[in-house]
Amino acid sequence: MERFFISTSEKPPATAKVYALGTFDGVHVGHMELLREALRLARDRGARSGVYTFNVHPLAVLNPSQAPQLLTSLDDRLKLIEKAGIDTAVVQSFDMTLAGMSQEDFVAGVLVSALSAEHVVCGFDYTFGRHGVGTARELVTICARHGIGVTVVPPVTEAGTTVGSTAVRAALARGDVALVSRLLGRPHFVRGIVERGRGVGRALGVPTANLRLPQGYAIPSSGVYAVRAHWGDSMHATAVCNIGVRPTFGDEARGVTCEVHLVDACADLYGEILVVEFMARLRNEKRFAGPADLREQIASDIEAARTLVGPGVYTQCHLC
Repeated sequence: MERFFISTSEKPPATAKVYALGTFDGVHVGHMELLREALRLARDRGARSGVYTFNVHPLAVLNPSQAPQLLTSLDDRLKLIEKAGIDTAVVQSFDMTLAGMSQEDFVAGVLVSALSAEHVVCGFDYTFGRHGVGTARELVTICARHGIGVTVVPPVTEAGTTVGSTAVRAALARGDVALVSRLLGRPHFVRGIVERGRGVGRALGVPTANLRLPQGYAIPSSGVYAVRAHWGDSMHATAVCNIGVRPTFGDEARGVTCEVHLVDACADLYGEILVVEFMARLRNEKRFAGPADLREQIASDIEAARTLVGPGVYTQCHLC
């Protein structure tokens, strides 16, 4: 997939004819409907398909204190979009100039002049233009004046929930990673660098990789999870992940940590980038009477992870 990064008033060196529009945070099953529709329309025209998105969430510029935690980094967003089959991604630098465009100026300046779009696809709740007051219905009206077709994709529901990035974040905040997987169409994952910790897990006989996660990204609520861990070019293993403050050892003041114990695998991961896919929630984090009780519980967690995810080392990454 070709990737073009542009600022306001710039035109990418190559364009598509059909574009899916949106922020695409998480690339959930609702987003996938947009991408599939853009692919179908482009194929019918014998043309290239594209995505028009932003480098940051608009609220990170307009109102940083209200900006949501992100589900995916820009690079992971683009990888997931590419995996869906899109030919071209145009990533717009979101700034106050773009934010100040009227609805008419956005269509004329971006969709017509910069993208040379013939047809665009958006969600039912798509907004655009100054203050985000433009609606999907208004996009249809304005685009018609410029000879651009518009397809508005209706809401997608899963497990009785209208799919959206906000719904995914809410489920993560509850630790409901099973629902999150259904809303995303895949397990939620986090990516971070393994750094040295206090060695508490090693002392218990269950060494853990301490994951330093980037700020501003959504993680599941505190608890213990069965996960898949991925590192290097092709290494994948079942693992147990603890997100929390390790109350048994009085570590509350250190804040929330993310620790990963590989099951049936051993690797020196210091300095490695580790990707963790959340497969199932095992239990809440709790304070144990002492290390022996915690060790016994961890052994039970490991067996549960083997049952839910599978034993051994995997050879396939589900992310990219």
